[in-house]
Amino acid sequence: MWENIAKYNLLFWLSTVKYFGAPLVGWAIDLTFLEISFSCFAGAYVCFNVFYWASSYFFKRAERKRQENPNKKKKVFSRKNRIIVRLTRHKYGYYWICFLCPMFLSIPGGTLVVAKFYSDRKGTFLITSFFIFLWSFILTAAYMFAG
Repeated sequence: MWENIAKYNLLFWLSTVKYFGAPLVGWAIDLTFLEISFSCFAGAYVCFNVFYWASSYFFKRAERKRQENPNKKKKVFSRKNRIIVRLTRHKYGYYWICFLCPMFLSIPGGTLVVAKFYSDRKGTFLITSFFIFLWSFILTAAYMFAG
């Protein structure tokens, strides 16, 4: 077990930014299913916590920068932004955003989207944490059967 600490560390830090591909690396460095799942979850969960609880700082900072440059041209909605807004207005959009955003937008970006739209809801933190935990097993299993 102790000889794998460097491998766990690698997966931990990789999962903070590239959660989608981290289990693939875990299989490539010969770890077990549970080692990969829990290492990836730990990295993603730590990153999720940091960005979720610091999101108000990031939003205040962005607002301050917008006020400093009032003449700056506003961004036009991209296709990704339109999809996110459409999902938030859907009947089950809350769950879709909590489920999909941290996964497909990266943990930091997805967490900021979740915090932006739903930080005022009571169970957002727990629901998103559960989905990140679930994704760690889904991705590890998917890469196990694909490779």
